[in-house]
Amino acid sequence: MCSSKVSILILYTLSIILISHAPFASSDEVDIEDLCNAVESTGFTNGHTKDDCLKFLNSDPKYQSADFHDLSKFIMQYAIDKGLEDQNTFNELANNHTDSKAIAECSNVDYPSTISHYRSALGALDADTEGAFNEATLARVGIENCGSMLDKEKLDDAAYGTISNMNELMAFMSDISTAAIDLYSKDHPSNKI
Repeated sequence: MCSSKVSILILYTLSIILISHAPFASSDEVDIEDLCNAVESTGFTNGHTKDDCLKFLNSDPKYQSADFHDLSKFIMQYAIDKGLEDQNTFNELANNHTDSKAIAECSNVDYPSTISHYRSALGALDADTEGAFNEATLARVGIENCGSMLDKEKLDDAAYGTISNMNELMAFMSDISTAAIDLYSKDHPSNKI
């Protein structure tokens, strides 16, 4: 009888240890599908879909394990980095299309504006989610201006396609980042939009 009590006590103790070390989901943990549903409910731009959103967010493990605050930051930082990379592409295109006002405008005005708004949104997120949301939304204006300029100018298909793809990705980042900021603000009413 004594050995069965010891066995039960050992099992009980092991159970308590296992339960106490089991990972629990935090209330801030992101469900990527919820974020993509939020973006879909407001409407994706440029033909993107919920599946595109899920594919992008599942492409990097840091997106999957982040809360909405950090996810917002990761996405905006990605957009900044991608925007800077795109500016280099614009510089290369400008060398081959010296008469293009659209490429010059996109490179010298629109993309710097977009990057600046993402940087402002990133800086505002911790203290002012409404300001961060507004800045991330304004980041889209530069992309849209660039697209409008492109549509007015006849460029070769390769240049037009390259710039259109860059603009689509940046608009997609705006869709996802604004939805993530909005969801973060709902979880943190003191910073609510």
